[in-house]
Amino acid sequence: MSAKMPSHPSNMWETAFVYGFFVTFRPCLDQRVFTIEELEESILNTRENTLVVDICQMLLTALGYQQRKTTLEKALLRFIDERVDIEECFPKGMNPLRSVTDFHELQFHFKVHILKCLCETHLVENAKIRDHIKNNQEEEGFAITPLGKDSKKRIYWRVGENSRIYRETRRKKMLGCVWETVAKNVDDLEILAIGLAENSNRDQESLRRLLVEDMIPQVQADILREERKLLRLASLRKEPPTLRTRRKRVNYNDDEVLDDLVSDRTSDTSSQSEPLEVLSTRKAVEPTPYISNGTRRSKRLNSSSVDPDMV
Repeated sequence: MSAKMPSHPSNMWETAFVYGFFVTFRPCLDQRVFTIEELEESILNTRENTLVVDICQMLLTALGYQQRKTTLEKALLRFIDERVDIEECFPKGMNPLRSVTDFHELQFHFKVHILKCLCETHLVENAKIRDHIKNNQEEEGFAITPLGKDSKKRIYWRVGENSRIYRETRRKKMLGCVWETVAKNVDDLEILAIGLAENSNRDQESLRRLLVEDMIPQVQADILREERKLLRLASLRKEPPTLRTRRKRVNYNDDEVLDDLVSDRTSDTSSQSEPLEVLSTRKAVEPTPYISNGTRRSKRLNSSSVDPDMV
């Protein structure tokens, strides 16, 4: 009897593994921060999307598979053939990239397994990640400690600092385990805590107290902090921009003379009987430039010939 196929990426422990990999080793990877919800949405997307493609290309490039002229599909096909135990990782022991021409056409569980294989390879071969694990041995490398277990021996997990809680139900070896999401937000956490209070089992009570005293207050504080941040941003958008005060024009002595001349000219113009339209069409007379050699600009005075009438 084979294990039942998951209905959503959130019901696969491999999805939590991939997200936990990026939460733990983000300082070693050239990848933007994303949430578990964004990862799952991108995995489910059957059209071209950015997040999963960026993750695959980044991980493949670091392993030497993603070249400039190599398509994502060809790079993944080669990686799986050369580095992955296909019999163990994929149903029927077949490379899933051989049945499609586009990565986005793959069923979501194939995408999750491919991402998991890429992350596992980096755990072994990425020097930065190996150094990170070596320098943080007190954190047990990539180990994720479960939150606790209930009276039925079901194990509860949390990956990262979000409100997501997973529950693992272990079964017989051939059937694998059942991995399910039991909380996605603070309301789900409170409902889960109430349900755990119905049994006095010591392990279950310890788990309930962890949720009530630690996790729920922390998630609520994070939500409040994010709401305040959004309110500050909204208030900044509503505030009008601060404008520089225009300086008062300095009135120098020359300006006073100029103002008097303009005032006289205006009064002379207003006393003329010609219409305003006629005045505005007249060609402006250019001022006579000053000649610095002392000669006045006059044809009559500067002419070499003398007018006989003036003698």
